[in-house]
Amino acid sequence: MQIKTSVCLLWVLLGSFHSWAQQHTLRGTVKDVQGRPLSGVTVSLKGETSSTTLTDAQGQYSLSVKEGSTIIFSALGYRNIERPLGTSTTLDVVMETPQASPQPTTSSQGVARTNVRGPSSIYGDSKPLWVVDGVILDDGVDLSPDALSSSDAKLLIASALGGLSSDDIASFKVLKDASATSIYGPRAVAGVVTVTTRKGTKGTNNITYTNESTFRMIPSYDNFNIMNSQEQMDFFMEMYRRGNFAYETLTNRRYKGEFGRMYELLNTIGPDGSFALENTEEAKTAFLRAAEYRNTNWLAKLFQTGVMQNHAVSISTGTDKASYYASASVLSDPGWMKFSHNDRYTANLNANYRLSSKVRFNLILNGAYRKGRTPGDVDPLTGKVSSELGLNPYSYAINASRTLDPKAYYRYRYAPMNIFEELENNYTDTHVGDLKVQGQLSWLITPKVEATALGAIKYQSASHELNQTEYSNIAKAYRAADNLNMLKNNEFLYEDPYDDFDVKRTVLPEGGIREKSESFLSGKDFRATLSYKDAFSEGKHKLQLLGGMETNDTYRSKDWGRLFGMIYDLGEISYFSYEAFKQLQESKSSNYYTVAHTTTRNVGIFSNASYTFLDRYTLDGILRYDGTNKFGASHYIRWMPTWNLAFSWNVTKEAFFPKNTGALSQLALKASFGVIPESPNAPTSLVKIMGDVPWRSNTRTRETALKISEPASHDLTYEKKQELNIGVQMGFFHNRINLALDGYTRYNYDLIGRVPTQGLSGNILRVGNVAEMKSYGLDLSLQTQNIKLKDFSWTTTLIYAKNENKITKLYVDASISDMVRGSGFSKEGYPVSSIFSIPFRGLNSNGLPTFADSDGNTTVDGLRFDQRENLDFLTYSGTTIPTDVGSLGNLFTYKGLSFNVLLTYSFGNVLRLPTAFKANYDNDALALPKEFANRWMQPGDEHLTQIPAIASPYQRDQMPNLQYAYTAYNYSDVRIAKGDFIRLKEISIGYDFDKDLLKSMKIKRLGVKLQATNLFLLYADKKLNGADPEYSTATTFVPNPKQLTFSLRVGL
Repeated sequence: MQIKTSVCLLWVLLGSFHSWAQQHTLRGTVKDVQGRPLSGVTVSLKGETSSTTLTDAQGQYSLSVKEGSTIIFSALGYRNIERPLGTSTTLDVVMETPQASPQPTTSSQGVARTNVRGPSSIYGDSKPLWVVDGVILDDGVDLSPDALSSSDAKLLIASALGGLSSDDIASFKVLKDASATSIYGPRAVAGVVTVTTRKGTKGTNNITYTNESTFRMIPSYDNFNIMNSQEQMDFFMEMYRRGNFAYETLTNRRYKGEFGRMYELLNTIGPDGSFALENTEEAKTAFLRAAEYRNTNWLAKLFQTGVMQNHAVSISTGTDKASYYASASVLSDPGWMKFSHNDRYTANLNANYRLSSKVRFNLILNGAYRKGRTPGDVDPLTGKVSSELGLNPYSYAINASRTLDPKAYYRYRYAPMNIFEELENNYTDTHVGDLKVQGQLSWLITPKVEATALGAIKYQSASHELNQTEYSNIAKAYRAADNLNMLKNNEFLYEDPYDDFDVKRTVLPEGGIREKSESFLSGKDFRATLSYKDAFSEGKHKLQLLGGMETNDTYRSKDWGRLFGMIYDLGEISYFSYEAFKQLQESKSSNYYTVAHTTTRNVGIFSNASYTFLDRYTLDGILRYDGTNKFGASHYIRWMPTWNLAFSWNVTKEAFFPKNTGALSQLALKASFGVIPESPNAPTSLVKIMGDVPWRSNTRTRETALKISEPASHDLTYEKKQELNIGVQMGFFHNRINLALDGYTRYNYDLIGRVPTQGLSGNILRVGNVAEMKSYGLDLSLQTQNIKLKDFSWTTTLIYAKNENKITKLYVDASISDMVRGSGFSKEGYPVSSIFSIPFRGLNSNGLPTFADSDGNTTVDGLRFDQRENLDFLTYSGTTIPTDVGSLGNLFTYKGLSFNVLLTYSFGNVLRLPTAFKANYDNDALALPKEFANRWMQPGDEHLTQIPAIASPYQRDQMPNLQYAYTAYNYSDVRIAKGDFIRLKEISIGYDFDKDLLKSMKIKRLGVKLQATNLFLLYADKKLNGADPEYSTATTFVPNPKQLTFSLRVGL
């Protein structure tokens, strides 16, 4: 027995010694899906609450770990990430927001998000609900608010929806207040946009052809804050003189620009035996001078002005028994960016049948198919798009230095790369198919009672194929092993962790990489209603009652897989290496395929009562009861009521209202109050247990397991919104002037967020209904008919919306890193997505930035971004969400001629300027913002500029924490700009030919239109240096182009 005890004790001691021996420091960077560093992310060891750290302002962290540990990354508003750890000393992750599975698109243009009345939640994106012909879309639509004010709003909506053409849309309506949105339940908490498609008309036979030809202009560097080549070379030469671009410094870098290329040419021997570049000061100076004056226009070389064509044909006909509307459209887009193209085909049928005098049936069929090719660059180790000098035309054009030669090859990920060759060999093919079948049966039981039943089935199938051929940069990177330094640092090379004498080697000796993602969506919607309408006492009393129920079921699946060793040149044959799979298993990313399935179900019952007296006073009431499976199989909270009361008064019909006076011709008042819940994208209220394959140092010992990804939150419930809305509608001078004004106040409570705990449940951060927020605002719509003659009219339309909010309750354990990030931070007492900044106190005599710290002292590098106490010294810079938005349009008509001018504006938000300043600039391929040209150069400049100096090697040696100073400068109040702008959004001129003239040609309608959109900014903050405030912080989306569209409509 003593021997057994001794053996056990010895075994425990050896195990403890082994664990101690395998302890090491893990470092890495955490970014969001757009490649922006995330600060304040909690990084911890699973099961050890004492081992925790936070990422700094650059998204970087370091943590003492041991082999076999599991690292947890958690941040408010992002999905938690768990990564098993091997022997690696670095681990970079990309965090995603908790949203539904993204649906594939074939467009790379980015747009601003639509917030109908500001944010409805502290975390996450508040998007309105879209309803097409009574059926709710399963996924939100991204469309800028000013798009709904455009004269071509239908075209923009059709483009966003994907399966419709502009001629298919009969009307659309934006619902904002609780009275209008509560009928749709919790999913309408952020507003509703309803779209109605066209139907056939009895007694008509119409054929319409529409052509829209769009010419997109090439972007200009005038709209970007980027140095030209002379300014850039001036900066690079200072770096060169300081030794930052010395030969020994650049030779082994992962990236190389013009200086790195110069060193390569100095060591390259040509066919004639001479060096490609002589190693003389004259030759090197001439080489760099050519780069200085090169001023490469990457935008002109990577974008094109191809004409996008959209052809649509529709047929409308009808009789007493049936009416039909059918349409088909073809869109051919050669691509605004080179090496891309997109095509779309749609077909629609809207049929109405009068089965009897009391029974009607409506059938809607909608089908669409999209295919396209876009440039793509995805890191196989992380599966995310590269953010620094990304290999897509837009990202490359705004990040690549204009000193680079477009014909030359430069090092990228240790391998040679030319952007044009890369775009030919690194691309994504997309195929998307949509089908919707919808039917509605209406039965007029009595003249006062009607029953309806609506059902819809939706399918979507999509595939994305990322092809990275054997000539792509990533394939070359897998084979880059030119010297010992590359062998040591190239993360794509493989070294057997169980062989101490193994030498790094490639796992991709031939071929490239192919990734394929396939997703499928199926949805079923059903709604049944019973309505009653009646009038009493000769119409003095009117009563409308409505009751019904609806269900929604959406199933999503996604399969993804990666293939190594596909040789494209030999007919896409397979030439795989088993070591590629071994590398994946032993690395931080072990998946070479994934499968995901989700099902979302919603059920609701609703009722509506409306009473009108004397056509003047109307009282409405709405009551809904909704349930969802988003909280899981919870017995604590699944159902939630929605209710609303509204009253309106048509003052115009009162006896005392002045008649025919001309001044005030119409007046109506309304008020409403309601409560709407929202089921957020959050973990379930019960414990969340998921399957897993834990990491093991030896792949042979791997096994499946279960893990608790989220503990139970039994008290978790819906987010809720109370809203009071008061409005007035007025008409003046026989309604020549029409005014609609609505004011609202909103109280959001039980908002979901994450709060730090003691970690007794195994999780430091827990989900709960911990926040409250108040909002208020107004919506103004003013339309004036300035001139109204027989043949000429001039109409002006002003739209203005003001939305402000304030968080009244929220507990967070914040650091400096959390509060200063450019994406915004939510704090009690301030608006959602606020930006706080470090107080800047100017440059010192050495050109280094200085700041105020929490004690009121002035410091250079004394700030610590993980500081969590005494943070009141940070200044509030503003919110990232505009508070005042709107548009101003003027429409002139003369007979069949029309001329329209539309301005859009936005005020009230701020932007964090690019965080480009560093203590050490080590990349000679990246572009820099224009303000670097005004940097500190010599003593005394601190009185003339606020741009810090380039730190010298001596300063970096003497001040090991000097990077903190430049990071603090990036997040200081001097690096804040206003996001305000006024934009000339649209100018259009159209002409509808006279109908009498067309009769002889048997044409019912002929119209043409020329429209210019996104023309230029009339006002923006000068600190942006010409950059567009709507897109100045975006690096992965393409701003909407300046474009000319010619439209032709012919009706037969």
